Amino acid sequence: MSLILSAPGCGHCKALTPTYDEVAATFKNDENCVVAKLDADGFRDVAEGYDITGFPTIKYFPADNKDGEDYERGRELADFVKFLNDKCGTNRLPGGKLNSHAGVVEDMNGLASKFMSEEEARGEVLSEAEGAAEKHEDSQAMYYVKVMKKVLEKGADYVKTEYDRLGRILGGDVSDNKADELTKKQNVLKKFEL
Repeated sequence: MSLILSAPGCGHCKALTPTYDEVAATFKNDENCVVAKLDADGFRDVAEGYDITGFPTIKYFPADNKDGEDYERGRELADFVKFLNDKCGTNRLPGGKLNSHAGVVEDMNGLASKFMSEEEARGEVLSEAEGAAEKHEDSQAMYYVKVMKKVLEKGADYVKTEYDRLGRILGGDVSDNKADELTKKQNVLKKFEL
């Protein structure tokens, strides 16, 4: 969790509020990355408990550290987004969309590339990918297997056709969660391009 402690009469706090609100909006779909704002006047005990005397004070609280750590980086939206992506393991862009790393499972990328480039060995690569995906903690690894099966069924053009289809859906009116899901799929499909 990222927390900003501010005071109502603090000019720096007021100046930072719009940026911090954008940070909160950027991470609203990530339940493991909560962004909160606290009025230190209304919650003096919290400010005193962390020995905070200057405002605004920004702290990051990982799940395993109740004392938190002070945020001492830049005050621009991009600075906050980079910091929280690093700390929370997220892949957000300023504004809330996912970046090109979201949904990608690094140790499956080589199998995707091998699958597309070695047409004669696709069955073997699929078997290898199935074994790797079953052991993988990231459920997104199974999407690589699904794509491989579809390519075997429909041909290599499936990758571009599916990528374009997802893009058309994303261009319409979809919820933020659905947009995240489709963006992750598109990112994986890019790993299959020849």
